[in-house]
Amino acid sequence: MEFQSINILRKEGTVMRKNFGAKPYTYPQPVFILASYGEDGTPDAMNAAWGGISGGSEVTMCISARHKSTENILKKKAFTISMADAAHVKECDYVGLASANDTLDKLAKAGFTVSKAEFVDAPVINELAVCVECKLVSYDEKSGHMVGEIVNVSVDESALTPDGEGNLKELSQRKLGELDKKCVDLQSKIDLLNRVKITGELPCCLEDVIDIFGKKSE
Repeated sequence: MEFQSINILRKEGTVMRKNFGAKPYTYPQPVFILASYGEDGTPDAMNAAWGGISGGSEVTMCISARHKSTENILKKKAFTISMADAAHVKECDYVGLASANDTLDKLAKAGFTVSKAEFVDAPVINELAVCVECKLVSYDEKSGHMVGEIVNVSVDESALTPDGEGNLKELSQRKLGELDKKCVDLQSKIDLLNRVKITGELPCCLEDVIDIFGKKSE
């Protein structure tokens, strides 16, 4: 399936639409860059494509238990979420493909630098404008659902208006770019896998889908 082929056709005043059933299609949506510290203090990050706000101060994501990032977060009880943007497509793509199990300094190799978050024990990726600092609330290994409490949001001053307020509308428009196209391309693969049972269950996370196609995000 190609999303480019889904056109709204207008014929004699009638809007024609194509139905896809109950699917997790909420596009466009951000790609979360989930950052954490390992036990030895090494910063790590991965892409989390399935996630969003689930309460006034709560965020929920779906990430597999086998990821190094999951291990880090369960031990540190904290993580940060930065929003991937078009200006850093290459860097964000790299941390989504390289595995921390094989590449210990993958953030540095991606070209990212980090600072320690002020309110939680997790790294802030300096090059990405918005960072959401979270404390771990719960994690369900079976479903992969991870819930975090938002304790602070920091925004780089370069993304602020002169009055000190964040121009978040502009940021939300800026962050998509080529990453949206990557997600669209991957969606066709998800649709294919939704027809196939994998280890007795359908994949609950986009990371699982990527791994099936020979890519890793840890």
